Amino acid sequence: MNFDQLYRQTMGPYFFEFCQRLHALATMYSAVGNTTLYFCRRSGIVLYEFYKMFLAANRISPGYEMRDFPVSRLVVVKAALAESSLWGGHMCSVMFPQKTIRYLIAKLLESQEVICPIKYTAFFEENILNSTITPGSVSKWLAVDALIDGNMDSISSYLLYQRELLLANFPSRPGDNAVIVDSGLYGTVSEVLSGLFPDVRCISGFVYFSNYKKVNPVSHQDFIYGLMGSSAAASLELNHTAVLRHWHFIEKLLEPDNISSMSDFSSFQPNVNLVLNNEQSSIAEFFRSPLPYDINSVLNVINRVLSHPSPSELEIIYSSERRDDASGETRRILIPRSLELSIRKSDALRRVNYGIIRRSLWHEGQIVLSYGWLGFVYNGFRYYTVRVKTLFFSKFIARLLGL
Repeated sequence: MNFDQLYRQTMGPYFFEFCQRLHALATMYSAVGNTTLYFCRRSGIVLYEFYKMFLAANRISPGYEMRDFPVSRLVVVKAALAESSLWGGHMCSVMFPQKTIRYLIAKLLESQEVICPIKYTAFFEENILNSTITPGSVSKWLAVDALIDGNMDSISSYLLYQRELLLANFPSRPGDNAVIVDSGLYGTVSEVLSGLFPDVRCISGFVYFSNYKKVNPVSHQDFIYGLMGSSAAASLELNHTAVLRHWHFIEKLLEPDNISSMSDFSSFQPNVNLVLNNEQSSIAEFFRSPLPYDINSVLNVINRVLSHPSPSELEIIYSSERRDDASGETRRILIPRSLELSIRKSDALRRVNYGIIRRSLWHEGQIVLSYGWLGFVYNGFRYYTVRVKTLFFSKFIARLLGL
């Protein structure tokens, strides 16, 4: 068994194909200039560990650099506001639709201790604070903010400081290539960085192409790649219509609760140690561990859970709610079954040879939810029956036939 086969069995096809595509993308651009991979925290520090495992298992010495880049959408929006009030106001209106300037101020100041939000908002009239977030209302608010005297810190100076910190921690220079590995559910980090650094070729390496109107979002974002999957047929009426339920689960695995995306660049801490404790109620029982994070066990758990999940894990996989990392609010996900089944027809995640049964997770979930542990045992029995048949064919019949 060669390294590729061993790695496929350990990782499963989903992450293996992702790592292959990302390496090919980075290698292609490194041939024409200095290239750096920035793993944004939304796509997960665990994903960064997966990729380093991939390089080590295949004995690859990359011709490009890699960086843990733990910024959130809120961090880059602060930099966008410092760059241009109109552009930053547009990004804020997309992130916080139908919210007010008062709400935006609270979100921008929630992770810092320099400016008191209560004293700061008292400086403004109610009509400004209660206006809906638009590019115009944001520009009007920041114009008044610029008039604040020296006795009170203005938010403009804070935003400029955040922008300077972001620039200092983004080492790519004009003419370099920067591959922004982002989840793609929003694409805001990649979009803002592309605008902040027009002389750097910012390549969007989206883990998953969402339906969040990011297929051709803005003129300055010309290089976009979907590394795990895409959904061009998704309805744009509802956010995340095409997010597969197994990806909803995997994304939670990729972003443990104790490792959050930064909302204030003053606390920039790359190379966070993956350590979990007993008090953290994460996704499932295997997440509660006082030991350093074991990537191999996570890979095995992902394959097991996706093949025959327990009732408690089903509640996560089939959850109809998502938490917005910027606003902190939860919203319901509506996934039409017809759309999900059509996408699953080409989904390599269900290959038997890699520990994942053929039937869709939706149908498995209905069996377990309807029959409880009896359905769980039935799914497991069916899974191992297929595995034994496959193993018997590959080990004995294939040898007899010379395949």
